[in-house]
Amino acid sequence: MRRHGLLTAIAVEPLPEGGFRLAAGSRRLAAAKLAELERVPAVIVPPGGDAAAVLRHLAKNHDREPLTELEEADAIQQLLEIGADAELVASTVHTTVENVDAWRAVAALPPKVRELVSAGTMTARDAHHLTAVSDDAKLLDDCLRRIGQGWQVKSAVQTARREQKRRTEAEKTRARLAKEGCPVVDPPTYGYYSANSRSQRLGQAHGEVHIAKRDHAKQPCHAAFVGSDGRPTFVCTDRSRHAGVLGAGVPDLRAERAAKRAEKKALRDAHATRFRTIGEALRNHAFTRDEAIVHVLRLWLDEAKPAICEVAAELLGLPLGEDGGALGAEGALTARADEGQEALVDVALAIALAAGEQGLTTDRFDYSREAVAAHVRFLRATGVHELTDVEMEAARGRLPWEVRGELVGDVNGADDEEGELPDSAGQMEQLAEAEPLADQPLE
Repeated sequence: MRRHGLLTAIAVEPLPEGGFRLAAGSRRLAAAKLAELERVPAVIVPPGGDAAAVLRHLAKNHDREPLTELEEADAIQQLLEIGADAELVASTVHTTVENVDAWRAVAALPPKVRELVSAGTMTARDAHHLTAVSDDAKLLDDCLRRIGQGWQVKSAVQTARREQKRRTEAEKTRARLAKEGCPVVDPPTYGYYSANSRSQRLGQAHGEVHIAKRDHAKQPCHAAFVGSDGRPTFVCTDRSRHAGVLGAGVPDLRAERAAKRAEKKALRDAHATRFRTIGEALRNHAFTRDEAIVHVLRLWLDEAKPAICEVAAELLGLPLGEDGGALGAEGALTARADEGQEALVDVALAIALAAGEQGLTTDRFDYSREAVAAHVRFLRATGVHELTDVEMEAARGRLPWEVRGELVGDVNGADDEEGELPDSAGQMEQLAEAEPLADQPLE
């Protein structure tokens, strides 16, 4: 005390004859006298024993036996009701005036909230958040329901107040729309209409009806829905009324469907005419031999796989240029084919041979067995290359089942794998060399 002085003021009551009487703080006053202090801070309380008694009781229990939160809140509320000011109460319980006001608000909470605090379900600090909604029984019940579901008290209060604000705004919006004579419709799912919906928003965005609200308000299809934020969104409930109107942004679906039907009919008629003309030209040999060859070989070139094009370009010894790879090979083959019909034949033949070579050498699964068979036939027919036993054995497993015996035969002299039957020519030779069977009765 000598160093810092008396930190908590004493309480005094005015006497009728003048002067003051000590109401609370006798021990502090005695200690101040022992410290030889000339002045101590004091707070004047209204006369009457009730305030002084409650103040002394509160100070005594606060210093020696701390009260529960609700008991302290009730004591503070009682002091304020009987005339003690917030500053005196704050100095007694060693807190601030703002906290005294907060305790007072907690003490005024409904019994159902006080029961939760007494049971320890929530603290007085949490309960103080509920003072913001204590005047609205419905809103308070909404908060307590959320708290019972596990919400934090502060979050429950903030959410409930936010939703109440939206409901209030929505009610004002509905009243304003009713005053304007604008029908209110249910909002769409997620607040947006689908592209093929009959109803659509008014606005300038894609798919919306591009008509100003003041102009559309005169139409019987004018309406509005109240959004989740409580604000109005104006809509057209029958956008077909504005179909084809210049600047409305609403397509004339009926006209579009009619145009599509007419287009499809024209395409069908053109296809029938084209198909009939091509058939007649083919049957009457209207196409020249050179035209037919060029068309077939060009199609063969266009349908070639990139990997085969690389092999074909390598067979022809064509430079691949800067691009390299499959793209460079396709470009090199196309450039070579453009040199003339003979060059086109070379390119097509290179692609066919490349397909066969790829089938004989690649480890990939997507080679063509038919291309391998054609390749083997071509080599044997032209005599360009005589297949060795090793090559024939490799080709055997890559040929179609039905032509293996025809093209490579039995390399090792054993029966054909997979139980394959010999070819028809071999069967005829075996039957011719066999001895005739004696007539036997049919069983």
